[in-house]
Amino acid sequence: MSNTLSAKLTRWYVASFLIFLSLSFIATWLLVAHLFDRAVENELIDEYQEFRDTYLDTGIDGILGEIREENDREESEVEFFRLVTSQGHVIAATALSTHDSFEDRQHFDFNVDGYALAENSRFVSLEDEADEAEMAFSEIFGRLDDRHIIHIGGHPKNNIETLNTLRNAFVLILCFSIPLSLFIGRRSVQASVQDIASITETAKKIRQGYLSERVKTKSSDMEISTLAYSFNSMLDRISDLVTEIREMTDNIAHDLKSPLARIRFMSEVALSKNQTKQEQEENAIQTIDECDRLIKMIDTALDVAEVQAGIKSRSDQNIDISALATTAVELFDPVAEQNHINLVSNIQSGCFFSGDLESLQRTISNLIDNALKYSDPGDTVTVSLEFDSHDLNLSVIDTGAGIKQEEITSIFKRFYRCDRTRSASGCGLGLSYCQAVVRRAEGNIHVESTYGVGSKFTIRLPLTTKLNSLKTSPSNKIGAAGGYQSSSDALV
Repeated sequence: MSNTLSAKLTRWYVASFLIFLSLSFIATWLLVAHLFDRAVENELIDEYQEFRDTYLDTGIDGILGEIREENDREESEVEFFRLVTSQGHVIAATALSTHDSFEDRQHFDFNVDGYALAENSRFVSLEDEADEAEMAFSEIFGRLDDRHIIHIGGHPKNNIETLNTLRNAFVLILCFSIPLSLFIGRRSVQASVQDIASITETAKKIRQGYLSERVKTKSSDMEISTLAYSFNSMLDRISDLVTEIREMTDNIAHDLKSPLARIRFMSEVALSKNQTKQEQEENAIQTIDECDRLIKMIDTALDVAEVQAGIKSRSDQNIDISALATTAVELFDPVAEQNHINLVSNIQSGCFFSGDLESLQRTISNLIDNALKYSDPGDTVTVSLEFDSHDLNLSVIDTGAGIKQEEITSIFKRFYRCDRTRSASGCGLGLSYCQAVVRRAEGNIHVESTYGVGSKFTIRLPLTTKLNSLKTSPSNKIGAAGGYQSSSDALV
């Protein structure tokens, strides 16, 4: 098909090759023609020098003898010699020089000193084998003495034949080059676009539901390999998203099933028998609690989605992260004491960061709450903060249950909960929210954990010189206890 990429590239290839071939021939032809012209000029100068030497040795008689000998040679039809006076009177000449075209006195140079080549060739129409042919003659005028001038002209017949042969050879090569370039161009283009066709076939299979298909390419072209790699990376990402959606759906169904079942059970109990006012109030309170839990789950899921999509409104402030982390530790200290867990802080003071205060509060609270929630009595939870001129590192370390290695890659997914944590409070959105907030702040969060030993969650956020200089103004120290959310509001 003429509109296919393969056909278009083939046409461009053939056209480019033929243009290059034509330009190469023209350049070669002009170069050869120029070299031939220089060769003819040198031959004319050599002829003049020979006549000059002959004149110096034998005088005019020697020149006349040379002209008579030239009349007897075969080259007399392509060159001529003429001896003239300074006034233009012909003393002796070869047969060709008597042609009417050479009687044009405008070409004569009677004031020549030494020798001079004619600026332009003289085109002479001659009868050659009953066909009239126009031949280009180059001429030289050379002074023999004060009274005599030798006029020499020549037609480079052999050179012209060589140029004509060169031209005919080019036409012949061009005739063979057109189909050959079409064949080579077609094969080359097909080899190049073969991998593009493979990408197209893979896309068709994926559209039919075969999401495991990937592009297989053997091309050595960097552009095609990069395209295939990017396409496969995109498919991997889509596959991960589809898997995540399926897992999230399963987790949502699991987390919604229990509260909805309890709400249905309490409703059935209320309808099946007569209850006292106290029992009705208890059922109502339990129903409200379950509804609040579902509403909180939905609201948190929306918050995570908004943060990940970047549509949640931000109110960036210059926050004293050191004070914010210290306040969080103080806020959770009663909870740790009640559960006989050691809550330790190792916070470097004077760290400032520009970000959304509410989001960072909830993030720090989530990490501390998770560490306390999955630690046993006697365990230790350490909150540390270190920073330099470039980054801050906030870590929450616990000596609790730890996380299995196969579950570490999934804990940041929405609604994901490890099997052993499903009985605990929460909805599996806390770490997803933390990751979304940190990434939006151009930082990262990672976890190191050993099952049965403990876990370490670390947040790294980039700092700027401007923010590190904001340490002296009390108004910049946002994050003190008076501005901190309660732990129940911050947890997700």
